[in-house]
Amino acid sequence: MEWLLWKAFGPRRFALELAVIYLLPVLLIKLLFPGRQFFSHFRGFMAFFVCWAIAAAIYARVSGLSFPQMGFTREKLFRSLVLNLLIMAVAMTVIVALAAPRLLLDPKLPRSIWFPLFYIFLSCPSQEFLYRGLLFPLMERGGIRHAVLLVIVSAAAYSFLHILFLKPLIVPLTFAIGIAWGIIYWRVRNIWGLILSHAVLGLLSIMAGLA
Repeated sequence: MEWLLWKAFGPRRFALELAVIYLLPVLLIKLLFPGRQFFSHFRGFMAFFVCWAIAAAIYARVSGLSFPQMGFTREKLFRSLVLNLLIMAVAMTVIVALAAPRLLLDPKLPRSIWFPLFYIFLSCPSQEFLYRGLLFPLMERGGIRHAVLLVIVSAAAYSFLHILFLKPLIVPLTFAIGIAWGIIYWRVRNIWGLILSHAVLGLLSIMAGLA
């Protein structure tokens, strides 16, 4: 009986989870801080983002998801690292091709040492948890199990977050890398390699002025 109820209400529950966890926070930030006002409150946004991830993690645990289900596991760690190193090599080539002069002559360096530390140890793990580690099991629990749909929906949600940043290439680039990371996560279900890849490519993109 419980399984039948879950099957009946699973898609509706996932639609609500998608709206509350992934769409409404971004739309709220966009509404409250339109245009370039967002950048004057960037530190507040990053603090909000971490709280957002913590609240989502609490919801995930309360709703029955385990840490291994969300990719926090040692299983297939080596495979995750190898696949992500391959993606990093390809993506770094693309970044250099798009912004070689900027990287060589005028790299955009962080104004404070705290930003890269925050980005590597808080922002990247939070993003990978939200958009791969949590979103995949939520989709599967809601009845979305086809690999193509899992990857596309996760990449679309991830790129939707980046409408907050006023860079012309950031949404298509984040969708493309979201597809790549989604494929890797679908295959190995280990989040650690993704966090490493995200940190390296994200910092390089920032230095190149693409993010």
